Amino acid sequence: MQQYKYPLPAFFPQHPTDVDIGYEDVEVVPLTKTEQAQSDSSSPSAGDTAAVELPGSSTSAPPPQQLRTSTRVSKRPEWLQDYIIMTAVRTSLSDDLTYESICPEYRAYLSATASSRDPVSFVTAIQDQLWCAAMNIELRALEENKTWTLTPLPPGKKAIGCKWIFRTKFKSDGLVDKLKARLVAQGYNQQFGVDYDETFALVAKMTTVRTLLTVAAIKHWSVNQMDVSNAFLHGDLQEEVYMTLPQGYTGYGCKITPQRAETGGVIRPRTGDMVCKLVKSLYGLKQAPRQ
Repeated sequence: MQQYKYPLPAFFPQHPTDVDIGYEDVEVVPLTKTEQAQSDSSSPSAGDTAAVELPGSSTSAPPPQQLRTSTRVSKRPEWLQDYIIMTAVRTSLSDDLTYESICPEYRAYLSATASSRDPVSFVTAIQDQLWCAAMNIELRALEENKTWTLTPLPPGKKAIGCKWIFRTKFKSDGLVDKLKARLVAQGYNQQFGVDYDETFALVAKMTTVRTLLTVAAIKHWSVNQMDVSNAFLHGDLQEEVYMTLPQGYTGYGCKITPQRAETGGVIRPRTGDMVCKLVKSLYGLKQAPRQ
């Protein structure tokens, strides 16, 4: 049986010990001079063999080769010359932005908007008489617009939630104009095909508005501006949408009065509980812009 000087690797298939491998029938073809020369050049010499690092040896690895860094000078693009971009050295915003060229009235407006702190929850707003009055104004406007009708929740239907959003409106000189409380429906709870279908809405582009103003200036036309109160809420709903009662709202004609801090949690209505059946659009509904 053929014997080997060194043990075979684990991945090399070993032959059974009871089988003799004979090499008498193997034809030996001698190498040509060209093949012999290539074989001698490719085989490592004695000096090369000594330089090979064996496992467990203490020969240190060669130092890592340093990467080449580019010497090209970077230059800011021309279209960024008018902008302030972040650099490696952070500087204060006041070094590049100043309010000296702004008129005092607008400077007071910026200061008022930056220091304004609006309530973020109904529990906080209900403790202030002014915010309670703002919520009552919003409820009266929704009732006069006949946005909903109070009805028991039908079996198999789910009512979406709603939330109060509070914002302080300022005049151009920084004085408080009014306190605005807006009721927003939680439209993310709506289901496609159940309480909404189409959501696409046509919106006028700013290019169209500028074109109309340009034509008016060339033709010397007079341009008037008007504001429609709750114009977003005049669209009629075609789908059947139910909404929970707003926080602090108990029925037609009710008024929200200041109270101490409470839990203010929203209780999900069950079948038979009173809910708002929406007749017209409300902020937050997925189909509201389309209506």
